[in-house]
Amino acid sequence: MAALALRRSGLSGGLDLLNIQPEEPPPTVAPADSWSTTTLETLPEDALASVLAQLGSSVDQLVVACVSSSLCDAVSRSWARDALLLSSDPHLATDQLLLQLTLGRLARGLVRELDIAGCDLLTKSAVTRAAMAQRTIQRLNGTNVGVGSWTPEQLLRVIAALDDLRVLTADCRSLGASSPLLRLLAHPAVRLRKLVLHKPESG
Repeated sequence: MAALALRRSGLSGGLDLLNIQPEEPPPTVAPADSWSTTTLETLPEDALASVLAQLGSSVDQLVVACVSSSLCDAVSRSWARDALLLSSDPHLATDQLLLQLTLGRLARGLVRELDIAGCDLLTKSAVTRAAMAQRTIQRLNGTNVGVGSWTPEQLLRVIAALDDLRVLTADCRSLGASSPLLRLLAHPAVRLRKLVLHKPESG
């Protein structure tokens, strides 16, 4: 035993002289299934809301929500904003998107401002459906939406759907000074950016 201890002592001293450290055993790695994983779906609502806020526009947030049904549910739980601003990405704003945000799975809370200016892929009928689904809209910017300008009749249908409308900004075309146009111009919320009057055809 004394000889064995001496040999071990000599081995240790040799390692010290050569400045060689004995190898340490590799660290133990836990199995992958035991790791704690955090995903967007499992984030607390306030944390997910902070992440979504960095994306900015409603369109970008919808893209995240469309990745999976679980992400859609997570986004809808955390997304309770009162303004839908689609004018920042007009080339992505479609009828399907607008209806998803106002009456689909992502609709949550009461929308008070809807900005769809320049969204030429939208149809007037989809905007009317969105207004009927979100009757709390107070400010609506519908300038240059879809193909051509609004008619007085179309704008009056939107107005009729909104209970607390304060400002409606739009462009309009009318066949002369028609009765619907006069009713539209008399509404205190209406702000027409452009009005085109077409001459009625003679009898």
